[in-house]
Amino acid sequence: AKGFESGETLFPAIEKEKPDLILLDIMLPGESGIDILQRIVKEYKGMKTILATAYSAYQDDFSTWSADGYWVKSQDTDSLKEEVKKVLAKEN
Repeated sequence: AKGFESGETLFPAIEKEKPDLILLDIMLPGESGIDILQRIVKEYKGMKTILATAYSAYQDDFSTWSADGYWVKSQDTDSLKEEVKKVLAKEN
């Protein structure tokens, strides 16, 4: 697992490494995680994504619906592990 601070550094890594899953924080400096999600959906069909946020209200925002999963940040990393398993098990 690698961390990236922006779409500017993420997209070259996607091209090079073809990850199985991308965990995107919605609140990022500059381009938001939702903006990056829209680019991923458009440019990398079938790339699995999970949006992460501290605010569950984003789950009701239609702009987040193209993500394969959604995780509300908490101290409970088991819930994140379960979301990752669920998303990776989905067929494209």
